Amino acid sequence: MVVSSSDSGTYAPLFSPEFQRDPYPTYRHYLAGSSLQPLEVRAGYWLLFGYEPCTRVIRDNRLSSHRPASALIAVGSDALAEFRRFGPSHASLAADARRPTPYGT
Repeated sequence: MVVSSSDSGTYAPLFSPEFQRDPYPTYRHYLAGSSLQPLEVRAGYWLLFGYEPCTRVIRDNRLSSHRPASALIAVGSDALAEFRRFGPSHASLAADARRPTPYGT
Protein backbone atom coordinates (compact mmCIF):
# COMPACT_ATOMS: atom_id res chain seq x y z
CA MET A 1 0.00 0.00 0.00
CA VAL A 2 1.47 3.35 -1.07
CA VAL A 3 0.07 6.66 0.09
CA SER A 4 0.28 9.73 -2.13
CA SER A 5 0.92 13.24 -0.87
CA SER A 6 0.99 16.40 -2.95
CA ASP A 7 3.49 18.04 -0.57
CA SER A 8 6.32 15.53 -0.66
CA GLY A 9 5.62 12.98 -3.38
CA THR A 10 4.73 9.33 -2.85
CA TYR A 11 5.69 7.54 0.35
CA ALA A 12 4.99 4.24 2.08
CA PRO A 13 3.26 4.07 5.48
CA LEU A 14 5.54 3.62 8.47
CA PHE A 15 6.38 0.00 9.30
CA SER A 16 4.93 -1.30 6.02
CA PRO A 17 6.93 -3.75 3.86
CA GLU A 18 7.52 -0.92 1.34
CA PHE A 19 8.85 1.30 4.14
CA GLN A 20 11.19 -1.45 5.31
CA ARG A 21 12.58 -1.84 1.78
CA ASP A 22 13.15 1.92 1.28
CA PRO A 23 12.35 4.19 4.26
CA TYR A 24 13.84 7.41 2.84
CA PRO A 25 10.82 8.72 0.88
CA THR A 26 8.74 8.32 4.05
CA TYR A 27 11.38 10.07 6.16
CA ARG A 28 11.47 12.95 3.66
CA HIS A 29 7.68 13.18 3.75
CA TYR A 30 7.56 13.47 7.54
CA LEU A 31 10.55 15.81 7.78
CA ALA A 32 8.91 18.16 5.25
CA GLY A 33 5.84 18.51 7.50
CA SER A 34 5.23 19.71 11.02
CA SER A 35 7.56 18.55 13.80
CA LEU A 36 4.65 16.91 15.61
CA GLN A 37 2.39 14.65 13.55
CA PRO A 38 -0.20 11.96 14.36
CA LEU A 39 0.79 8.37 13.66
CA GLU A 40 -1.54 7.38 10.81
CA VAL A 41 -1.54 3.66 11.56
CA ARG A 42 -2.27 4.00 15.30
CA ALA A 43 -4.86 6.43 16.62
CA GLY A 44 -3.83 8.45 19.67
CA TYR A 45 -0.09 8.17 19.00
CA TRP A 46 2.08 11.04 17.83
CA LEU A 47 5.47 11.26 16.14
CA LEU A 48 8.09 13.95 16.68
CA PHE A 49 10.52 14.80 13.88
CA GLY A 50 13.66 16.92 13.70
CA TYR A 51 16.76 17.26 15.82
CA GLU A 52 15.80 20.44 17.69
CA PRO A 53 12.27 19.38 18.71
CA CYS A 54 13.48 15.92 19.74
CA THR A 55 16.31 17.41 21.78
CA ARG A 56 13.90 19.74 23.61
CA VAL A 57 11.58 16.85 24.45
CA ILE A 58 14.38 14.53 25.59
CA ARG A 59 15.77 17.21 27.92
CA ASP A 60 12.37 18.14 29.40
CA ASN A 61 12.30 16.75 32.95
CA ARG A 62 8.50 16.77 32.98
CA LEU A 63 8.47 13.85 30.54
CA SER A 64 9.30 10.31 31.57
CA SER A 65 11.32 7.74 29.68
CA HIS A 66 9.74 4.90 31.66
CA ARG A 67 7.39 3.34 29.12
CA PRO A 68 6.74 -0.21 28.05
CA ALA A 69 8.39 -1.13 24.77
CA SER A 70 4.98 -1.77 23.21
CA ALA A 71 4.16 1.95 23.61
CA LEU A 72 7.30 2.96 21.74
CA ILE A 73 7.20 0.49 18.87
CA ALA A 74 4.14 0.46 16.63
CA VAL A 75 4.53 -3.09 15.36
CA GLY A 76 2.63 -6.29 15.91
CA SER A 77 3.23 -8.44 18.97
CA ASP A 78 5.05 -11.07 16.85
CA ALA A 79 7.64 -8.53 15.70
CA LEU A 80 8.00 -7.16 19.23
CA ALA A 81 8.59 -10.68 20.56
CA GLU A 82 11.29 -11.19 17.90
CA PHE A 83 12.95 -7.92 18.91
CA ARG A 84 12.96 -8.92 22.58
CA ARG A 85 14.36 -12.31 21.68
CA PHE A 86 17.17 -11.14 19.39
CA GLY A 87 17.59 -7.43 20.14
CA PRO A 88 20.53 -6.24 22.23
CA SER A 89 19.92 -5.44 25.85
CA HIS A 90 20.12 -1.86 27.08
CA ALA A 91 23.12 -2.78 29.23
CA SER A 92 25.12 -4.06 26.24
CA LEU A 93 24.25 -0.97 24.19
CA ALA A 94 25.29 1.30 27.06
CA ALA A 95 28.58 -0.60 27.45
CA ASP A 96 29.26 -0.22 23.72
CA ALA A 97 28.58 3.51 23.95
CA ARG A 98 31.18 3.88 26.75
CA ARG A 99 33.83 1.86 24.93
CA PRO A 100 36.64 4.09 23.55
CA THR A 101 36.99 4.31 19.77
CA PRO A 102 40.03 5.15 17.65
CA TYR A 103 38.41 8.55 17.05
CA GLY A 104 38.02 9.48 20.74
CA THR A 105 34.98 9.20 22.94
